Amino acid sequence: MLLFFLTSFCIFSSVAVYLFRIWGTSYIFSLVSIATISAVMYSMVGTLNENAMDVSFSAQKSLLTESLFGNTLITDETKDVHVLNKYIRSLEKDLSIDSGDVNKWVLLARSYVKKQNFKQAAHAYEEALKILPGETNLMTELADSLAMIDDGDLSGRPMKLITRVLEVEPTHQKALALAATNAMNNTEIENAISYWSRLRNTLPTNSDELEKVVNIIRALKGETPRRSDSSSTSNLGKTVLEGKLSIDNDLFSTIQKFLTTKSNIFLIVKEKNGSAMPIAVKKIPYGEFNDSFIKRQFINFKISDIHSMRTDVKLSDFIEVIVLARLSLSGEVKPQAEDLTTNVSLVNSDSKFVKLQFLQNTDN
Repeated sequence: MLLFFLTSFCIFSSVAVYLFRIWGTSYIFSLVSIATISAVMYSMVGTLNENAMDVSFSAQKSLLTESLFGNTLITDETKDVHVLNKYIRSLEKDLSIDSGDVNKWVLLARSYVKKQNFKQAAHAYEEALKILPGETNLMTELADSLAMIDDGDLSGRPMKLITRVLEVEPTHQKALALAATNAMNNTEIENAISYWSRLRNTLPTNSDELEKVVNIIRALKGETPRRSDSSSTSNLGKTVLEGKLSIDNDLFSTIQKFLTTKSNIFLIVKEKNGSAMPIAVKKIPYGEFNDSFIKRQFINFKISDIHSMRTDVKLSDFIEVIVLARLSLSGEVKPQAEDLTTNVSLVNSDSKFVKLQFLQNTDN
């Protein structure tokens, strides 16, 4: 037992150095963490069999390389395209010699995600899964990459993978977020609320992620997003999208009789290329727009990071975004046939001169 522990300690100490270079954490912290892992692994393996040690070591490395919501394993240096390409070539060369290194397959996949080459990323995750079949983190990342190949569409195989993950690990956070996103993409509001609620229950109290998820749930229910006590005009975020919203006089006269106090306008900001799930949504209730439209006036609006709908990105992460508005006569979050929509504008995320107008065309 002592020999096994000392051997694994030495091996994982090397990994600690590697993790230090990647994560930038203290070497002592990494070393202590890896030593603990070595002891835990022995209790799990329960044998001095060399093959058993190799299998457990590979599995542990895979878990160490996974990150829940970001590509944190891509170092700052690889943000440079030239360096990133060189890094990819190096990984591919190593894998052509030893295709059984799951750690390098995952790093290769992450690198391709960084380049937004999701087809190659998916291939790398497929190869990693051949080594570790059924590994939930790998399955989730594969589902995400496959969806991005198809412009963010999670239906089909991505959702089959996510479903399998949630059967094995019902509290898997990223799988829950993807399942919720798919439900929203398909306007399955109740399912979306259910998945977001399950995710909410896994998040730490008072965390930023929890606040975002709670606001998403409230928005899906048609409620006003909750703001933290620290929210104010001075800390809305560096990026604020501003504009004017109007409606044709004749069109407003036609639909005015159908408006009720439950009617809402939803200002929607989406990615130019990527997920169909909105980046941000702001609700304008009946009381804030009806009088202005009666007086034939514009509605001034502002959208910022506090209106974020997603845990992974916010408005200030983008240079260009798509913005539009939908007038829901019923007030429902889910689009209805009688709803009105505006023109769709591609603008800078910090634009101050966005102009939206409700059109007669009600296609959603």
